[in-house]
Amino acid sequence: MLLDIPNLATEFRRHFMNAMLKLSRRSKFYPSPLLQHQVLLEGAYAVASGQFGDVWKGTFRNQQVAVKVLRFFASSEPEASQESPS
Repeated sequence: MLLDIPNLATEFRRHFMNAMLKLSRRSKFYPSPLLQHQVLLEGAYAVASGQFGDVWKGTFRNQQVAVKVLRFFASSEPEASQESPS
């Protein structure tokens, strides 16, 4: 995946990730690199939380890992298709 390229410019990485997330939200499809089915989360609660996601303990290929689970928020803007009252 593009984001795995070493020495990728931080600015490009940020713009690319934002574009990918916007497309995913609108289409309701998420690229497979954002979904990891081989990770087993441990415990009933995240070990840390932030504005954009939660961090969990997990196991991936028999190794203990930290897993960041991103939060996706619904837009707070009204739908463009809604008509305003006359």
